Amino acid sequence: MEKNDPFFLIKTENYGTGSPFFARLLLFILQLRDLLLPSEEARLEFDRIYDRFFEPAKSAYLSFRSLVNTHNEYVEELISSHLISVQNNTISVDKTIDSDVRRLTNSILSEADIAFKGYINEFSTLFDGLHLGFMAQKEKDYQKGLENLRAMDSLLADYVDENRKTWERRLNKTRNEMVHGGWQLPQYQFGFNKEADRLEMYPPQIEGMMYLDFLGTILSGLFTFVEEMTVYLLSTQLRFQIVYQIPIENRKKENLARFALGYITDQYLDPWELIYTRPDYSLTE
Repeated sequence: MEKNDPFFLIKTENYGTGSPFFARLLLFILQLRDLLLPSEEARLEFDRIYDRFFEPAKSAYLSFRSLVNTHNEYVEELISSHLISVQNNTISVDKTIDSDVRRLTNSILSEADIAFKGYINEFSTLFDGLHLGFMAQKEKDYQKGLENLRAMDSLLADYVDENRKTWERRLNKTRNEMVHGGWQLPQYQFGFNKEADRLEMYPPQIEGMMYLDFLGTILSGLFTFVEEMTVYLLSTQLRFQIVYQIPIENRKKENLARFALGYITDQYLDPWELIYTRPDYSLTE
């Protein structure tokens, strides 16, 4: 490159710590990493392992945002009647998004499954004696692995079991049906409401839930699990500091991190504890 040649910066993604996903699953995790792993070699190994979760999780997150936008734009076009034509007694909808929605849904389920298995099989290897791979096993092997974990850390075992019941089984079941059973997302359906004199749209459902709600539940469950599990495991290695939760109203728009570090001498700070709560849907926004 010559001295006066221009230097180009190319923006690849329009996201940052103003997004809960990036602030909570990247920024604070890396702050803990830098504090606890002083050597570059150890930090690089941490990054290599954490990326087994983060990269496919990021793909699933971005696909979900694209899917939400695709659905919302379609609804707006239908409301404006730009896609609706009437001839004699026939009402036609002149555009379908079924193929795009199916493609994105399949991608989200696949990437979420890869992210989850990458995390439980790889990340736990950073902690002596901890094995989480049983979470992806069938019930008999899962229960055996859970009892082994309970003998080591009963709090962690209870937390893992709640996640298994609320979202992990559903992810595993739906992904397996897609890959091995030929399942595919149903099409959008339409009907005419004579009483209201209007066309009505019925989005596809998965397990009785509107498909965006189902996928949002899966992703928010996965992201909350990884955030809380990672913070918990790393925080057990802190000596003079604690992790505390920032109240929602005190989180800055430019940095929506959920956790922060304080000192054990700060009596006004309550150390965060690993207790299962409902998945945080803001992680998919």
